Amino acid sequence: MVLLGVLILLILYIQSYFLAVAGGTMIEKLHFENYVEEFIRSGKSIDIEQEELHFKDRMGLSVDVEYVTDMQKIMDYGVIQS
Repeated sequence: MVLLGVLILLILYIQSYFLAVAGGTMIEKLHFENYVEEFIRSGKSIDIEQEELHFKDRMGLSVDVEYVTDMQKIMDYGVIQS
């Protein structure tokens, strides 16, 4: 049953991705760029200095305790819904 929840999650993720791409394409093809809010068009990138992390440091951050406990809570909800 957990695999069913994961499958549904993946389907919804892929579906929302294609919906976003289709929406952006429609806005472009129908020339509705003028109706897009100004704060979206004026988005700027932010240059923030980042420290260099080595492979071991990244692996340590990826298996953070908070991440593991959050994933356990999410999986619990998936099991309860199943």
